[in-house]
Amino acid sequence: MVSWLRGILWLLLALPAVSGAASEPWAEASVSQSECYQGQYLVYAIRLFSPQMLSAVDVELPTQNAIHLEPLGAPRVTTDQRDGSRYVVTEYRYLLNALVSGAMNIAPTRVQITWQEDVWRNPWGYSPQASTRQRSADVTSNPVRLQVDPPAPGVRPWLALTRLQTDAQWQRPDTVKVGEPITLTLTLTGWGAKGDQLPSLESALHGDGFRLYPERPETGWQIADDGQTVVGWRREIYTLVPVKPGDIEVPDLQVAWWDLNRNAETYSRIPLGGIWAEGEAAPAEPVGIASPLTEHALAYYWLPLVGTLILGFALGARLAPRLREPLAHSLDTVAHGSAELLQPVRSLGQGGRGAVASVRTWTRSKIAQAVELVAGRLLRPVLARMPVSWRLRAWLRRIRFADEAPRVAVLVQGLAVDMLRVAPNTALGQVAAGLGDARLAELLRELEVAVYAGQSIELRRWKRDFSSALRKLLRKRRSAQRRLRAQLPALNP
Repeated sequence: MVSWLRGILWLLLALPAVSGAASEPWAEASVSQSECYQGQYLVYAIRLFSPQMLSAVDVELPTQNAIHLEPLGAPRVTTDQRDGSRYVVTEYRYLLNALVSGAMNIAPTRVQITWQEDVWRNPWGYSPQASTRQRSADVTSNPVRLQVDPPAPGVRPWLALTRLQTDAQWQRPDTVKVGEPITLTLTLTGWGAKGDQLPSLESALHGDGFRLYPERPETGWQIADDGQTVVGWRREIYTLVPVKPGDIEVPDLQVAWWDLNRNAETYSRIPLGGIWAEGEAAPAEPVGIASPLTEHALAYYWLPLVGTLILGFALGARLAPRLREPLAHSLDTVAHGSAELLQPVRSLGQGGRGAVASVRTWTRSKIAQAVELVAGRLLRPVLARMPVSWRLRAWLRRIRFADEAPRVAVLVQGLAVDMLRVAPNTALGQVAAGLGDARLAELLRELEVAVYAGQSIELRRWKRDFSSALRKLLRKRRSAQRRLRAQLPALNP
């Protein structure tokens, strides 16, 4: 009798919970707005209503060529009351992009779900207990109707947004000087598009008073706090180098976009102001291949030079056996004296030996720099009269052994000064533009960006391509000169 009373009491307590339990699961599909423009991003959501938490979900999205669906993060789990029953709502969201215009029906989404269901056993015993069993079901959502409008005629480029925010930030010292780089950061933030859909501003940023070096743009996007709007951003960083003193005008920028709130074309203006630079501008000179040697160079220069080289070689071969032994003895004496002088330092241990190595390396580098400077000044008149192919080979050899981009840029400018009629501080981009070779212009621009904007560059590959392009250009110029000389008429005696 007592057991029957306990069972009836347990049943009465469990009735409210049982009456509020959910029934069979079902699915619901929706889109953030029923009308949009072609290319506009919307949020497509699938909500799964189930009596318990789902343990497994397999979503089969509609396959239609007119739309593109992209998952939006992890599913969100909430609870909801429908018709007096409590449901666990699992929501899957997708980014939808309408690829074609017109009225369309998004096909239903099929989902296979699995959950654990509670099963009560022995309700009339002393200790009623519950167990679980696994249940599965296939549910299908409702179709969604969507109206996609084409872009407004005559509006190019097409950029449909609800809001566009622009920002420009300068990073420059108080005093801007000619030749010193400054940084400009431009940021576009658009509500309704991804970052890669926002336009680039590089083409509208060029001017006569500065050189422009763009870095790789950064783009991204996220979903706004309302959970329905895509917010994209695009950040572009430019390095500007003034090339003339005084007031340098940087053009204001303007971005055209379609305002979805007003359904009209709108322009956003980005004022940049100007730059005041101090210093002196480099004189602009025409660029071209240097003239060949005159007809008197052989008699007045090459014959004495070749005779001097032969005489020096003969004297060296004759005096080398006599000087070898005294020179070796002198070097041994210097080495022995240096070892005795450095003996107290070496006694300090590993630190002392490191200091000696550092001093030795520093001394060798300074001696090498001094020798290169003196040799360059002494041999400059000699190198200026050498054939073009010899001078080119000498410069390319020095460039090949340079291991840093700034050093390579200095050597390339020296090559341009020696073999081309340019000013000593003419920009590499202007040199390439004067030569009229697209490949050389691209390589020199890449080197300038590496030096001024700090971008990485593969020097080995760059030096190989630069050597090949320069040799091809010189061969083309020499071939054109030979054809021109062959076409000239003979002089009338």
